[in-house]
Amino acid sequence: METNTTDLTADPFLPEPKRPQFLSVLCILTWILSGIMLISTANNILNKPSPEEQAEQIEKMREKLPEAADSMEATFQKMDETPAKVNTLISLIALALSSLGAAMMWQLKKTGFYVYLLGELLPYLGLVFVGTAAFDFMAIMFKMNVATIMGIAVGIMLLFDGIFITMYAANLKHMKK
Repeated sequence: METNTTDLTADPFLPEPKRPQFLSVLCILTWILSGIMLISTANNILNKPSPEEQAEQIEKMREKLPEAADSMEATFQKMDETPAKVNTLISLIALALSSLGAAMMWQLKKTGFYVYLLGELLPYLGLVFVGTAAFDFMAIMFKMNVATIMGIAVGIMLLFDGIFITMYAANLKHMKK
């Protein structure tokens, strides 16, 4: 008898390949973290203090840490500028791309990895638009150098992004086009 060597994965009667549990956990974690970030971003947009509340917060800060009050005032001013609004938009787009990429990988689509990767790398552009305004205030609060604070924040972002990207990349072998 002759053996048929056709590709068995093309057989419509075979069940779909099963998604590895590790990939399922990664996707769920991505959705949870994206949800938390979306809630945080929406909260920042919807609960932005009024100019009167900002002035009140600045005066309270001036009583405790005068140098921090000036930085806080500059931070509030920067939040109203176009670059900060662009950064918020970039964050929302990045969250959508990360979630969409995870949904595609949930369906074992390899292109989802690249969509997710784009969503994870996009926020670094936000740092270019916003600059160091938010970090200036944190630096004064923690009595540290702005570069140190920014380095810590970017380092933490890179660490978590790198870990998740590496774990998703390890699952690429289970995905199809």
